Amino acid sequence: MTVDLHSHTTISDGSLEPRELVRAAKQAGVTVLAVTDHDTVEAISECVDEAEKQGIRLVPGIEISSYVPNDGPEINLHVLGYFAAEQLSGLLEWQDERRRAREERLDRMLERLAELGLPLRKEDVLGPDPDPRRCVGRPHVARALVARG
Repeated sequence: MTVDLHSHTTISDGSLEPRELVRAAKQAGVTVLAVTDHDTVEAISECVDEAEKQGIRLVPGIEISSYVPNDGPEINLHVLGYFAAEQLSGLLEWQDERRRAREERLDRMLERLAELGLPLRKEDVLGPDPDPRRCVGRPHVARALVARG
């Protein structure tokens, strides 16, 4: 048995679409795969469907971005959570709020980059046809900066 309990799709900061991730896991010999995108469960149903086709046991999950108060700067803490697929609906409202917060953070990052003389547009980060399910984060901004040279 080969197990991967921490993977991401393009819905957060992974490099493979949901179905592609499951197929790549199968090709790598993974028999149990947890999909744990950052602050979203949008890819789970697609991954469950593909996992059934590929003969992989899929563990629905999420990586929750949290912050711990500290005397100095806040500490960024990522918590992995695993659950049964039928519990997805309980996370949908929460993930919508997280997506809005991430979009607001993106706006602040773009403003700060412009102040530093490194202007980027949202389209540079999200692409010409952004997936509305995507939970955008710092890696997306970093990729856009690298693409711009």
